[in-house]
Amino acid sequence: MTLSKLKDAWYRFCVDNTSLDNLTVIFSEELAPGTSQGPRPAKPYLTLRFSGPMAPSPTDDFRYDAVEEKFELSGLREYTVSIQVFGIEAMDCIAEIQTKLSLPEVTEFFASHKAQIGIVDRGSVMNVTELLDTGFEARAAVDVRFYTTSDDPEGPIESTEKSIGKVEYDGTVTNGKTQHISGDVEEPT
Repeated sequence: MTLSKLKDAWYRFCVDNTSLDNLTVIFSEELAPGTSQGPRPAKPYLTLRFSGPMAPSPTDDFRYDAVEEKFELSGLREYTVSIQVFGIEAMDCIAEIQTKLSLPEVTEFFASHKAQIGIVDRGSVMNVTELLDTGFEARAAVDVRFYTTSDDPEGPIESTEKSIGKVEYDGTVTNGKTQHISGDVEEPT
């Protein structure tokens, strides 16, 4: 899972699930579509901003892939996407987006998309109208929390040693420490 897959899924959702004509969807870090600087697009427009992911947790699955010779870390990652609409119909557009997030077909779209997204919290619709120059600019926002799966390869392994085998244990464990182990390591069959 990569941020570009997440961006693609949310971009497609916002484009396909709003009834505003001529709505431009951009990422908030990009002031003009496809650039990192420039003027804001004409209204109405929608911005997406991602926060996250949460750090790997102790419940993550950490394993070694002998065929690919790499370690893999997989688990759930939590993100927040902040969706903000600019323009006269901002509140209606954000409310429409938030409502559609609970539809079964939208849930299925996110679950089946490459990013495997599961919505956790659809957030609250907020009126965030701002004073801009000498007038007010209509804005509305919602913050949506979601989970996605993570399969992050740790990279190729330069060299390995065999350390998997069977050890015969003959001893005791006290306070979590082994007192005595004897026997030979047997190669796995």
